Amino acid sequence: MEAKSKDRKLSPLAVAASAALIGVVLGNDDILREILFRLGFTSCLVRAAAVCKRWYRIASDPDFLRRFGALHPPLVHFGDLDAQC
Repeated sequence: MEAKSKDRKLSPLAVAASAALIGVVLGNDDILREILFRLGFTSCLVRAAAVCKRWYRIASDPDFLRRFGALHPPLVHFGDLDAQC
């Protein structure tokens, strides 16, 4: 049997409420710092830092970078070590 998907349309009030909640979350530097801290790769952090001056300030903070580097050590790839040159 095929599942029927229901198209749910949010009311303008629900959309405004969710937008306000997102604004509160992203307006809080501590929460934004934790979101950026959970990014998996350094390249993702660089992209996030390019979003705006505020995100750049948080992502380039020395304490933040120290914590990020401790959790996400750089990956070293030496390729195929058994390959003959």
